[in-house]
Amino acid sequence: MRKVSYSTYVNFRSNDNSYWEHKKKRFKMSIPVGYEKVLIEGSHENEVQFVYPDSSIIYFSNDLISGSFSNWKNLESISTKTSDYLYQDTIRNEGFSDKGYWRELKLKDVIIGYLNAPLDKKEAYNGALESIR
Repeated sequence: MRKVSYSTYVNFRSNDNSYWEHKKKRFKMSIPVGYEKVLIEGSHENEVQFVYPDSSIIYFSNDLISGSFSNWKNLESISTKTSDYLYQDTIRNEGFSDKGYWRELKLKDVIIGYLNAPLDKKEAYNGALESIR
């Protein structure tokens, strides 16, 4: 992947932990070009995914209760507890699965992460996560 990045704005509902209401939050993150943007709406969560041709995914989620539903198998494999997501503002989880590297961060009002990343894209994807504003 070329080290070209694209700044993108993503809008979606994010839960307000103190009142359990939905409100809009706006986040900006610099990510590699060449993706297809996909919006997934669940019963209590929304997720925006940036899907690349090699099946790797960078995502934003507002599921502050249990983390990204796209990444649940990886989170389960390291015994992540729902209580961790409920009571902590910042969580960092990462690992390797049979599909590639993954990382998920809870940063107070948002869950961000990537899945299925090959080794040669891991550094670029980590840089994307660190660029969130």
